[in-house]
Amino acid sequence: MARLISRRVRVGQPDIIVTATSYTIVSTGQTITKNQYNQPFDGDALAQALRFHGFPGVVVHFSGNQHRGLKLNSNNPNQTHSVIWQGQDVKDFTILGTEPNRNAKIGDVFVFDKTGDFHIENATIMNHGGSFAPVLVSMNGIAGYIKLYDINFLPMDPAAWQGKGMKWNVRGHGVAGWDLRNVNFHKAVEHGAYIDNHQGKSYFINCRGSEMGRTMLQITNRKQSGPSAYGDLVIRNCVAMNNKGDGGSDYTIVGNGNGTVWFVNNKSFGATTGSQGAFTHWTDFGHGAYLTEGGHSTARLIIVNFEANHPNADRDHMAITGCDEAIMVNWDITGNKTALRLQGQFGGGNNMDLDKFGLYNYKQSTPSQHAGWKSWKKVRDDSTGQWLSDAEIDELEYIRGRG
Repeated sequence: MARLISRRVRVGQPDIIVTATSYTIVSTGQTITKNQYNQPFDGDALAQALRFHGFPGVVVHFSGNQHRGLKLNSNNPNQTHSVIWQGQDVKDFTILGTEPNRNAKIGDVFVFDKTGDFHIENATIMNHGGSFAPVLVSMNGIAGYIKLYDINFLPMDPAAWQGKGMKWNVRGHGVAGWDLRNVNFHKAVEHGAYIDNHQGKSYFINCRGSEMGRTMLQITNRKQSGPSAYGDLVIRNCVAMNNKGDGGSDYTIVGNGNGTVWFVNNKSFGATTGSQGAFTHWTDFGHGAYLTEGGHSTARLIIVNFEANHPNADRDHMAITGCDEAIMVNWDITGNKTALRLQGQFGGGNNMDLDKFGLYNYKQSTPSQHAGWKSWKKVRDDSTGQWLSDAEIDELEYIRGRG
Protein backbone atom coordinates (compact mmCIF):
# COMPACT_ATOMS: atom_id res chain seq x y z
CA MET A 1 0.00 0.00 0.00
CA ALA A 2 3.02 2.34 0.18
CA ARG A 3 2.41 3.27 -3.46
CA LEU A 4 -0.72 5.15 -2.36
CA ILE A 5 1.27 7.79 -0.48
CA SER A 6 3.07 10.57 -2.32
CA ARG A 7 6.69 11.41 -1.56
CA ARG A 8 7.19 14.02 1.15
CA VAL A 9 9.37 16.68 -0.46
CA ARG A 10 12.12 18.33 1.56
CA VAL A 11 12.03 22.11 1.72
CA GLY A 12 15.05 24.36 1.45
CA GLN A 13 16.75 26.82 3.74
CA PRO A 14 14.71 29.83 4.89
CA ASP A 15 14.38 32.94 2.77
CA ILE A 16 12.64 34.77 5.62
CA ILE A 17 12.87 34.25 9.40
CA VAL A 18 9.88 35.51 11.41
CA THR A 19 9.35 36.03 15.14
CA ALA A 20 6.32 37.51 16.90
CA THR A 21 7.82 41.02 16.71
CA SER A 22 10.00 41.07 13.58
CA TYR A 23 11.05 39.41 10.36
CA THR A 24 14.46 39.15 8.74
CA ILE A 25 15.25 38.83 5.03
CA VAL A 26 18.04 36.25 4.95
CA SER A 27 19.66 37.38 1.70
CA THR A 28 20.23 40.94 2.94
CA GLY A 29 20.17 40.53 6.70
CA GLN A 30 17.59 43.31 6.93
CA THR A 31 15.34 43.06 9.99
CA ILE A 32 11.92 44.76 9.94
CA THR A 33 10.01 45.50 13.13
CA LYS A 34 7.04 47.60 11.97
CA ASN A 35 4.03 46.95 9.75
CA GLN A 36 2.81 48.89 6.71
CA TYR A 37 1.45 51.66 8.94
CA ASN A 38 4.80 52.11 10.71
CA GLN A 39 3.43 50.52 13.87
CA PRO A 40 5.12 47.74 15.87
CA PHE A 41 3.93 44.31 14.80
CA ASP A 42 0.84 43.14 16.66
CA GLY A 43 0.62 39.51 15.60
CA ASP A 44 0.97 40.40 11.91
CA ALA A 45 4.71 39.91 11.31
CA LEU A 46 4.22 36.63 9.42
CA ALA A 47 1.55 38.06 7.10
CA GLN A 48 3.61 41.22 6.49
CA ALA A 49 6.71 39.18 5.68
CA LEU A 50 4.77 37.14 3.10
CA ARG A 51 2.96 40.17 1.72
CA PHE A 52 5.94 42.40 1.06
CA HIS A 53 8.78 39.91 0.59
CA GLY A 54 7.05 36.70 -0.49
CA PHE A 55 7.49 35.16 -3.92
CA PRO A 56 6.81 31.77 -5.55
CA GLY A 57 8.94 29.15 -3.83
CA VAL A 58 9.68 31.25 -0.75
CA VAL A 59 10.45 29.34 2.48
CA VAL A 60 9.56 31.05 5.77
CA HIS A 61 10.71 29.85 9.19
CA PHE A 62 8.74 31.24 12.12
CA SER A 63 8.59 31.00 15.89
CA GLY A 64 6.49 32.54 18.66
CA ASN A 65 2.80 33.44 18.49
CA GLN A 66 1.48 34.97 15.27
CA HIS A 67 -2.07 35.44 16.47
CA ARG A 68 -3.41 37.53 13.59
CA GLY A 69 -3.15 34.71 11.08
CA LEU A 70 -3.21 35.01 7.28
CA LYS A 71 -5.77 36.17 4.72
CA LEU A 72 -4.39 34.82 1.46
CA ASN A 73 -5.37 36.78 -1.68
CA SER A 74 -7.75 38.88 0.38
CA ASN A 75 -9.47 41.76 -1.42
CA ASN A 76 -8.99 44.02 1.62
CA PRO A 77 -5.49 45.55 1.45
CA ASN A 78 -6.08 47.65 4.56
CA GLN A 79 -5.83 44.68 6.90
CA THR A 80 -2.28 44.08 8.07
CA HIS A 81 -2.80 40.30 8.02
CA SER A 82 -3.88 40.31 4.35
CA VAL A 83 -1.34 38.65 2.06
CA ILE A 84 -1.54 40.20 -1.42
CA TRP A 85 1.11 39.98 -4.14
CA GLN A 86 0.77 42.85 -6.55
CA GLY A 87 0.36 41.63 -10.10
CA GLN A 88 0.15 37.91 -9.32
CA ASP A 89 -1.74 35.36 -7.27
CA VAL A 90 -0.38 34.31 -3.89
CA LYS A 91 1.07 30.84 -4.43
CA ASP A 92 3.82 28.30 -3.90
CA PHE A 93 5.14 29.19 -0.47
CA THR A 94 6.16 27.14 2.57
CA ILE A 95 5.84 28.07 6.25
CA LEU A 96 7.73 25.97 8.81
CA GLY A 97 7.52 26.31 12.57
CA THR A 98 10.97 26.09 14.13
CA GLU A 99 9.91 25.33 17.71
CA PRO A 100 9.58 21.69 18.82
CA ASN A 101 6.22 20.00 19.34
CA ARG A 102 4.26 22.39 17.13
CA ASN A 103 4.72 25.23 19.63
CA ALA A 104 4.96 27.93 16.96
CA LYS A 105 1.46 29.38 16.61
CA ILE A 106 -0.43 31.29 13.95
CA GLY A 107 -4.03 32.47 13.73
CA ASP A 108 -6.67 31.50 11.18
CA VAL A 109 -5.60 30.79 7.62
CA PHE A 110 -8.32 32.14 5.28
CA VAL A 111 -7.85 31.12 1.65
CA PHE A 112 -9.57 33.35 -0.89
CA ASP A 113 -10.08 32.70 -4.60
CA LYS A 114 -7.05 32.07 -6.82
CA THR A 115 -4.65 31.19 -4.04
CA GLY A 116 -2.12 28.67 -5.30
CA ASP A 117 -0.30 25.80 -3.59
CA PHE A 118 1.07 26.31 -0.09
CA HIS A 119 2.53 24.25 2.74
CA ILE A 120 2.39 24.76 6.52
CA GLU A 121 4.32 22.41 8.79
CA ASN A 122 5.09 21.88 12.51
CA ALA A 123 2.69 24.48 13.86
CA THR A 124 -0.43 25.09 15.91
CA ILE A 125 -3.15 26.98 14.05
CA MET A 126 -5.40 28.96 16.38
CA ASN A 127 -9.06 29.75 15.72
CA HIS A 128 -10.41 33.21 16.57
CA GLY A 129 -13.67 33.07 18.51
CA GLY A 130 -15.62 34.64 15.66
CA SER A 131 -14.15 32.40 12.96
CA PHE A 132 -15.76 29.24 11.62
CA ALA A 133 -12.51 27.31 11.25
CA PRO A 134 -8.73 27.70 11.66
CA VAL A 135 -8.27 26.78 7.97
CA LEU A 136 -10.98 27.85 5.55
CA VAL A 137 -11.18 28.00 1.74
CA SER A 138 -13.80 30.63 0.93
CA MET A 139 -17.13 29.73 -0.66
CA ASN A 140 -16.86 29.53 -4.47
CA GLY A 141 -13.10 30.00 -4.21
CA ILE A 142 -10.69 27.94 -6.30
CA ALA A 143 -7.37 27.28 -4.61
CA GLY A 144 -4.34 25.11 -5.25
CA TYR A 145 -2.86 22.18 -3.36
CA ILE A 146 -2.85 22.71 0.41
CA LYS A 147 -0.37 20.75 2.54
CA LEU A 148 -0.79 20.71 6.32
CA TYR A 149 1.86 18.54 8.01
CA ASP A 150 2.38 18.05 11.76
CA ILE A 151 -0.41 20.42 12.77
CA ASN A 152 -2.44 20.97 15.94
CA PHE A 153 -5.65 22.99 15.93
CA LEU A 154 -6.67 24.96 19.02
CA PRO A 155 -9.18 27.75 19.80
CA MET A 156 -8.15 31.17 21.07
CA ASP A 157 -11.48 31.32 22.90
CA PRO A 158 -12.39 27.85 24.24
CA ALA A 159 -15.82 29.16 25.31
CA ALA A 160 -16.81 30.11 21.76
CA TRP A 161 -18.89 27.87 19.54
CA GLN A 162 -20.83 26.11 22.30
CA GLY A 163 -17.69 25.57 24.34
CA LYS A 164 -15.80 23.83 21.53
CA GLY A 165 -14.01 26.87 20.17
CA MET A 166 -14.74 26.27 16.47
CA LYS A 167 -17.39 24.98 14.06
CA TRP A 168 -14.90 23.01 11.96
CA ASN A 169 -11.12 22.51 12.04
CA VAL A 170 -10.64 22.55 8.26
CA ARG A 171 -13.36 23.68 5.87
CA GLY A 172 -12.88 23.36 2.12
CA HIS A 173 -15.92 25.49 1.28
CA GLY A 174 -14.32 26.28 -2.06
CA VAL A 175 -12.33 23.70 -3.98
CA ALA A 176 -8.68 22.73 -3.51
CA GLY A 177 -6.38 19.74 -3.40
CA TRP A 178 -5.54 18.50 0.10
CA ASP A 179 -2.68 16.72 1.84
CA LEU A 180 -3.10 16.48 5.63
CA ARG A 181 -0.58 14.38 7.57
CA ASN A 182 -0.03 14.00 11.31
CA VAL A 183 -2.89 16.35 12.15
CA ASN A 184 -4.61 16.57 15.55
CA PHE A 185 -8.12 17.97 15.25
CA HIS A 186 -9.61 19.87 18.17
CA LYS A 187 -13.19 19.13 19.24
CA ALA A 188 -15.67 21.07 17.09
CA VAL A 189 -19.39 21.74 16.76
CA GLU A 190 -19.52 19.77 13.50
CA HIS A 191 -16.49 18.30 11.69
CA GLY A 192 -12.76 17.80 11.97
CA ALA A 193 -12.33 18.34 8.23
CA TYR A 194 -15.23 19.09 5.88
CA ILE A 195 -14.01 19.08 2.28
CA ASP A 196 -16.02 19.83 -0.88
CA ASN A 197 -15.05 18.55 -4.33
CA HIS A 198 -11.32 17.92 -3.81
CA GLN A 199 -9.19 18.63 -6.87
CA GLY A 200 -6.52 16.06 -7.64
CA LYS A 201 -5.28 13.14 -5.55
CA SER A 202 -5.83 14.07 -1.91
CA TYR A 203 -4.51 12.56 1.33
CA PHE A 204 -5.61 12.37 4.97
CA ILE A 205 -2.91 10.41 6.77
CA ASN A 206 -2.35 9.96 10.52
CA CYS A 207 -5.19 12.30 11.47
CA ARG A 208 -6.82 12.07 14.90
CA GLY A 209 -9.93 13.66 16.35
CA SER A 210 -12.50 13.31 19.12
CA GLU A 211 -15.62 15.02 20.47
CA MET A 212 -16.87 16.23 17.10
CA GLY A 213 -20.53 17.13 16.92
CA ARG A 214 -20.86 15.33 13.58
CA THR A 215 -17.90 13.66 11.85
CA MET A 216 -14.12 13.60 11.97
CA LEU A 217 -13.82 13.57 8.16
CA GLN A 218 -16.60 14.48 5.74
CA ILE A 219 -15.72 14.52 2.03
CA THR A 220 -18.42 15.57 -0.48
CA ASN A 221 -18.80 16.05 -4.24
CA ARG A 222 -21.80 18.23 -5.07
CA LYS A 223 -22.64 20.43 -8.06
CA GLN A 224 -23.56 23.33 -5.77
CA SER A 225 -19.93 23.43 -4.57
CA GLY A 226 -18.17 23.89 -7.90
CA PRO A 227 -16.39 21.58 -10.37
CA SER A 228 -16.48 17.86 -9.70
CA ALA A 229 -13.88 16.16 -7.57
CA TYR A 230 -11.23 14.23 -9.46
CA GLY A 231 -8.37 11.97 -8.50
CA ASP A 232 -8.10 9.30 -5.82
CA LEU A 233 -8.91 10.01 -2.18
CA VAL A 234 -6.56 8.35 0.33
CA ILE A 235 -7.54 8.09 4.02
CA ARG A 236 -4.95 6.12 5.94
CA ASN A 237 -3.90 5.44 9.56
CA CYS A 238 -6.54 7.77 11.03
CA VAL A 239 -8.26 7.43 14.42
CA ALA A 240 -11.68 8.88 15.35
CA MET A 241 -12.80 8.71 18.99
CA ASN A 242 -16.00 9.45 20.90
CA ASN A 243 -17.73 11.66 18.38
CA LYS A 244 -21.40 12.29 18.95
CA GLY A 245 -24.08 14.23 17.16
CA ASP A 246 -26.52 14.51 14.32
CA GLY A 247 -25.49 13.73 10.76
CA GLY A 248 -22.83 11.50 9.32
CA SER A 249 -20.53 8.87 10.75
CA ASP A 250 -16.93 9.26 11.92
CA TYR A 251 -15.79 8.94 8.31
CA THR A 252 -18.38 10.13 5.79
CA ILE A 253 -17.81 10.04 2.03
CA VAL A 254 -20.48 11.67 -0.12
CA GLY A 255 -19.06 10.93 -3.54
CA ASN A 256 -15.62 10.97 -5.17
CA GLY A 257 -16.48 10.99 -8.87
CA ASN A 258 -14.45 8.69 -11.10
CA GLY A 259 -11.60 8.36 -8.61
CA THR A 260 -10.96 5.54 -6.15
CA VAL A 261 -11.44 5.97 -2.40
CA TRP A 262 -8.64 4.14 -0.55
CA PHE A 263 -9.64 3.70 3.10
CA VAL A 264 -6.73 1.85 4.71
CA ASN A 265 -5.74 1.00 8.32
CA ASN A 266 -8.23 3.35 9.99
CA LYS A 267 -10.00 3.14 13.36
CA SER A 268 -13.25 4.39 14.88
CA PHE A 269 -14.09 4.18 18.58
CA GLY A 270 -17.24 5.43 20.28
CA ALA A 271 -17.68 4.60 23.94
CA THR A 272 -20.16 7.40 24.68
CA THR A 273 -23.90 6.76 24.71
CA GLY A 274 -25.43 7.70 21.38
CA SER A 275 -22.15 7.68 19.48
CA GLN A 276 -22.63 7.78 15.76
CA GLY A 277 -21.63 5.26 13.15
CA ALA A 278 -18.08 4.47 12.10
CA PHE A 279 -18.14 4.77 8.29
CA THR A 280 -20.63 5.69 5.60
CA HIS A 281 -20.55 6.20 1.85
CA TRP A 282 -23.68 7.49 0.10
CA THR A 283 -25.00 9.76 -2.66
CA ASP A 284 -26.45 13.17 -1.87
CA PHE A 285 -29.07 13.67 -4.59
CA GLY A 286 -30.68 16.44 -2.56
CA HIS A 287 -27.67 18.71 -3.13
CA GLY A 288 -26.92 17.79 -6.75
CA ALA A 289 -24.44 14.96 -6.46
CA TYR A 290 -22.01 14.45 -9.33
CA LEU A 291 -22.46 10.96 -10.74
CA THR A 292 -20.26 8.50 -12.59
CA GLU A 293 -21.27 7.01 -15.92
CA GLY A 294 -22.65 4.12 -13.90
CA GLY A 295 -25.01 6.48 -12.11
CA HIS A 296 -23.25 6.35 -8.75
CA SER A 297 -21.27 8.91 -6.79
CA THR A 298 -17.95 7.03 -6.59
CA ALA A 299 -16.34 4.69 -9.09
CA ARG A 300 -14.51 2.49 -6.59
CA LEU A 301 -14.25 2.13 -2.82
CA ILE A 302 -11.55 -0.05 -1.24
CA ILE A 303 -11.58 -0.58 2.52
CA VAL A 304 -8.62 -2.44 4.06
CA ASN A 305 -8.05 -3.25 7.75
CA PHE A 306 -10.80 -1.20 9.39
CA GLU A 307 -11.35 -1.43 13.17
CA ALA A 308 -14.52 -0.06 14.76
CA ASN A 309 -15.87 -0.44 18.29
CA HIS A 310 -19.16 1.32 19.16
CA PRO A 311 -20.98 -0.32 22.09
CA ASN A 312 -23.60 2.46 22.35
CA ALA A 313 -24.14 3.62 18.76
CA ASP A 314 -27.38 5.12 17.53
CA ARG A 315 -27.00 3.77 13.98
CA ASP A 316 -25.43 0.90 12.04
CA HIS A 317 -21.66 0.87 12.26
CA MET A 318 -20.93 0.86 8.53
CA ALA A 319 -23.24 1.88 5.67
CA ILE A 320 -22.20 1.62 2.03
CA THR A 321 -24.10 2.47 -1.14
CA GLY A 322 -23.56 4.63 -4.22
CA CYS A 323 -20.38 2.93 -5.55
CA ASP A 324 -19.86 1.42 -8.98
CA GLU A 325 -17.74 -1.16 -7.18
CA ALA A 326 -16.61 -1.67 -3.59
CA ILE A 327 -14.48 -4.17 -1.69
CA MET A 328 -13.83 -4.61 2.02
CA VAL A 329 -10.68 -6.51 3.03
CA ASN A 330 -10.23 -7.55 6.69
CA TRP A 331 -12.33 -5.87 9.37
CA ASP A 332 -12.89 -5.81 13.11
CA ILE A 333 -16.35 -4.39 13.82
CA THR A 334 -17.72 -4.55 17.35
CA GLY A 335 -20.85 -2.94 18.70
CA ASN A 336 -24.54 -2.88 19.44
CA LYS A 337 -25.86 -2.38 15.89
CA THR A 338 -25.63 -4.05 12.51
CA ALA A 339 -22.00 -4.23 11.43
CA LEU A 340 -22.55 -3.47 7.74
CA ARG A 341 -25.57 -1.97 5.99
CA LEU A 342 -25.67 -2.21 2.19
CA GLN A 343 -27.88 -0.56 -0.43
CA GLY A 344 -29.17 2.15 1.89
CA GLN A 345 -31.56 4.94 0.95
CA PHE A 346 -29.41 7.88 2.01
CA GLY A 347 -29.96 10.91 -0.21
CA GLY A 348 -33.01 9.53 -1.99
CA GLY A 349 -31.80 6.21 -3.31
CA ASN A 350 -28.93 5.05 -5.52
CA ASN A 351 -28.76 1.46 -4.39
CA MET A 352 -25.57 -0.40 -5.21
CA ASP A 353 -25.85 -3.81 -6.77
CA LEU A 354 -24.73 -6.49 -4.35
CA ASP A 355 -22.78 -8.18 -7.09
CA LYS A 356 -20.62 -5.04 -7.21
CA PHE A 357 -19.67 -5.41 -3.54
CA GLY A 358 -17.07 -7.89 -2.35
CA LEU A 359 -15.79 -9.16 0.99
CA TYR A 360 -12.37 -10.66 1.38
CA ASN A 361 -10.28 -11.71 4.37
CA TYR A 362 -6.83 -13.15 4.66
CA LYS A 363 -7.34 -15.62 7.51
CA GLN A 364 -10.74 -17.27 7.02
CA SER A 365 -12.08 -19.38 4.19
CA THR A 366 -15.44 -17.58 4.18
CA PRO A 367 -16.38 -14.00 5.14
CA SER A 368 -19.25 -15.08 7.38
CA GLN A 369 -16.82 -16.78 9.74
CA HIS A 370 -14.41 -13.86 9.97
CA ALA A 371 -13.59 -13.17 13.62
CA GLY A 372 -14.02 -9.46 12.91
CA TRP A 373 -17.82 -9.69 12.96
CA LYS A 374 -18.62 -8.93 16.61
CA SER A 375 -21.67 -6.71 16.28
CA TRP A 376 -25.26 -7.60 17.01
CA LYS A 377 -25.84 -8.50 13.36
CA LYS A 378 -23.39 -8.83 10.52
CA VAL A 379 -24.80 -7.56 7.21
CA ARG A 380 -28.15 -5.97 6.35
CA ASP A 381 -29.50 -5.56 2.83
CA ASP A 382 -31.44 -2.32 3.15
CA SER A 383 -33.26 -2.82 -0.15
CA THR A 384 -35.11 -5.76 1.42
CA GLY A 385 -34.82 -4.82 5.07
CA GLN A 386 -33.34 -8.24 5.82
CA TRP A 387 -30.14 -9.35 7.51
CA LEU A 388 -28.10 -11.69 5.36
CA SER A 389 -27.60 -15.26 6.44
CA ASP A 390 -24.08 -16.67 6.64
CA ALA A 391 -24.58 -18.35 3.29
CA GLU A 392 -25.67 -15.07 1.69
CA ILE A 393 -22.69 -13.26 3.22
CA ASP A 394 -20.38 -15.87 1.77
CA GLU A 395 -21.84 -15.20 -1.67
CA LEU A 396 -20.34 -11.71 -1.40
CA GLU A 397 -16.83 -13.16 -1.18
CA TYR A 398 -14.48 -11.19 -3.37
CA ILE A 399 -12.85 -13.21 -6.12
CA ARG A 400 -9.26 -12.28 -6.92
CA GLY A 401 -9.05 -10.57 -10.28
CA ARG A 402 -12.70 -9.56 -10.47
CA GLY A 403 -13.16 -6.03 -11.76
